[in-house]
Amino acid sequence: MFGPDCDEHLRHLVFRDWLRSHSDDRAAYQAAKRRAAADQPWSVSAYNAQKATAILAILRKAGLRGD
Repeated sequence: MFGPDCDEHLRHLVFRDWLRSHSDDRAAYQAAKRRAAADQPWSVSAYNAQKATAILAILRKAGLRGD
């Protein structure tokens, strides 16, 4: 659970809103999730780590920088 001013909460909203309006990135994220699920069926942390590259690329497109 995140508070309303938490940076992570805001990143989630930016990510969600970006995917809603960019079908190409939505499809790429879906493919990354499916690959990660197939490759890492027993480890949530490995599944999340495998998706991280796709997520960071989308957040950068949405204008966020991870400095």
